[in-house]
Amino acid sequence: MPNRDRSSGPWWPVRIPGPGFASAWSAWARRLIAMAALWVSFSLAGGAHGQSDGGQGQGGQGLQPSERSVPLGDDDGESTAARDDVPKVSRPVAAVLAFFPGLMLGGSGHFALGHRQTAYRIFALQGVGVGLMAAGTVPLVATAASRYAVTPLAITAIAGVAVASTALMAELYGVFVPPDLRGRPALRLPQIEAEFGARYVYEPAFEYRSFLVNSLDLRWGGWRLNPSAWVALDDRNARLRALVSHRYFGPRAEP
Repeated sequence: MPNRDRSSGPWWPVRIPGPGFASAWSAWARRLIAMAALWVSFSLAGGAHGQSDGGQGQGGQGLQPSERSVPLGDDDGESTAARDDVPKVSRPVAAVLAFFPGLMLGGSGHFALGHRQTAYRIFALQGVGVGLMAAGTVPLVATAASRYAVTPLAITAIAGVAVASTALMAELYGVFVPPDLRGRPALRLPQIEAEFGARYVYEPAFEYRSFLVNSLDLRWGGWRLNPSAWVALDDRNARLRALVSHRYFGPRAEP
């Protein structure tokens, strides 16, 4: 590579992708198309099974089990009655829309299903992630990855990737997984929860690696006390810890 004076400003080498780059992208595109087709086929099979089961019971009204078991709302917390007049498509079509334009416009699959509030939340979460990625990568490129700013900028960009990927996973999970196969969130936590077992930790700097672990969770309303003990089985080393925390929202233990 020829020498060049870099004192005048930042300088980046430019690489032109070769034929292997295009072939790799085409291979990944074929894989994504195959995965989308597989998910659509599974969604079609699950929808047909749900319709056959929903036609039985309830006086032949044709209601699916998920609609009968959740009287207060639907799978995303939105009232079913509030979305009766909202136009919506079938789940297989929403599965396709979750990829395109869902990869660029988050919440497209839920929006097509009629879950407008969930779609707006996913879109906002994706926007926050993209904004964090831009706030981290643009200054990083502009400063030529200066050692004085690379750490906070890289952390910002990584946080943006995490937020955007979380929005994408929420979109795909809500569209592909039928409501009957989803779990329900815990509405009440136990007051006492105990843990007892053994753990193995490999650390070359220490000779001891086997531990006996004992912990206890004590909950009272929003408060939580968590004493724990890690005792080495092949050494005199031990770690005793007690954590106190408070939950401001979400499920709590009844006092």
